Amino acid sequence: MSDTHLFSPWVPLPGVFGSHETGEPFERCIECDCFLLEPGTEYIVEKAFRCYRDFSISDTVFEYAMCMECAEEMTNSLSRESLGRLENYFSQNVNLRERLSWATQDRPSDPGQWLSSCAIKGTSVEDLSEYQIVGHCTGDQLVLSIFPYLIGGEALDEVGVLLSNKTLDILDDFGGRHFGLPPEFSDLPRTRFMPVL
Repeated sequence: MSDTHLFSPWVPLPGVFGSHETGEPFERCIECDCFLLEPGTEYIVEKAFRCYRDFSISDTVFEYAMCMECAEEMTNSLSRESLGRLENYFSQNVNLRERLSWATQDRPSDPGQWLSSCAIKGTSVEDLSEYQIVGHCTGDQLVLSIFPYLIGGEALDEVGVLLSNKTLDILDDFGGRHFGLPPEFSDLPRTRFMPVL
């Protein structure tokens, strides 16, 4: 994953991958607090949204940035069972060839096609009541490869079924440490933090 920038175009970081609170790019890793905006520093941004179509509004449920070193460390801590199931699920359900072809177009400047529909189900973002986006960034740039991607609630539910109790416990701990409430007191389903593969 960390080598994708070698063949993928970069574009200025779109506002949707910035902090909801400040409107600016994330500056610090949620785990180790390292500075993320140095040129060449790779990191992941994950954001979750809940939409209220009747009112034409959406809420940012959670958001964070994590340096690639911490993301890889977290992924490596998950159970082999979960990782195997997730890799199989994504390989069977995501059209990687199509996504990589978007990235190799003549320096595309708008990553909107990556985020216009669920990468798993194909459902338009306009028809989703909840979804998450994940982007691979370097400094103040977004890397276009298989990232960024959007995953809707239906696919997130399917992913959740694939996770072992060990993996769920690790994700629960992550959510509790960084977003406050333990899972039994939160309205956020336990499976809503996406393991980054």
